[in-house]
Amino acid sequence: MKGRCGVLQGVDHLTYSYKFGSFMKLHEFIEFQERLNNSLHYATVTVDKMLLEVLTSPGHAHTLQVPPS
Repeated sequence: MKGRCGVLQGVDHLTYSYKFGSFMKLHEFIEFQERLNNSLHYATVTVDKMLLEVLTSPGHAHTLQVPPS
């Protein structure tokens, strides 16, 4: 799952490299994007985002409340 901004920025770098003749950089950008997508940090952030979405969804609002003692 990629952030919208990250996808657009990645496409912009590829487009600019192609547009200005930096064809050698295209391969580097693609490799870097693959390394980021396969990183442990990316996986951790993705899982954290999913958990946050579940816990803040309206259907699960009752799970966030502290039960009376």
